[in-house]
Amino acid sequence: MIKQSNGILRIGTSGIVVPGNKLSFPAAFQYKSRLNYYSSLFNTLEINSTFYKVPMQSTFEKWSLDVPEQFQFTIKLWREITHVKKRVFPYIHLVHHKSSVPTPFDFLTFHPVEAIIHGMTYFLLIIIIPIHPIMFGLFHLYNLILNVGGHSGYELMPQKLRRHWFFNWQNTTTNHDIHHKKFKCNYGNYFIIWDMLMNTLGDKSNK
Repeated sequence: MIKQSNGILRIGTSGIVVPGNKLSFPAAFQYKSRLNYYSSLFNTLEINSTFYKVPMQSTFEKWSLDVPEQFQFTIKLWREITHVKKRVFPYIHLVHHKSSVPTPFDFLTFHPVEAIIHGMTYFLLIIIIPIHPIMFGLFHLYNLILNVGGHSGYELMPQKLRRHWFFNWQNTTTNHDIHHKKFKCNYGNYFIIWDMLMNTLGDKSNK
């Protein structure tokens, strides 16, 4: 008899997104870390700081002590590998950056190696990380709209809406256009939180 097991639905954000300060947290979390409170709301987190600097082992160990056992981290690849010249960038990712004035078609313009890496995301979601078909469809739709819109040259989100606290940390078409032109700024694909923290935000057009 084949035993069936239910998958685990994982929901999280890119970077720790928790509204308010510690004084506004529930009493049980006011003297604990933001990560600890975050892990009570979500069960996964994308670590963007690894794009800028590879953390020490002790840092990973500290993070693991702040979250439940089933909590899952997703690590962003170090930028020295993906964007710094004389390494991988001029041979792989530069193919995408040859379009300094992007069009929606550039959303699919990649070096074959990078295309395989992008495709692995869907493989991981379907095969390795249990995910409901509806959530996978919503992720794919969001990813499609964001990338086509982000390379369209037009801001799809009204300026008034971009100033709202829930949207002003998300990436914009203008920001990504500047990334294509300057290369060394606006690294975030979905959000600008780590660009703001690491001082690599080349334009604050969403303000």
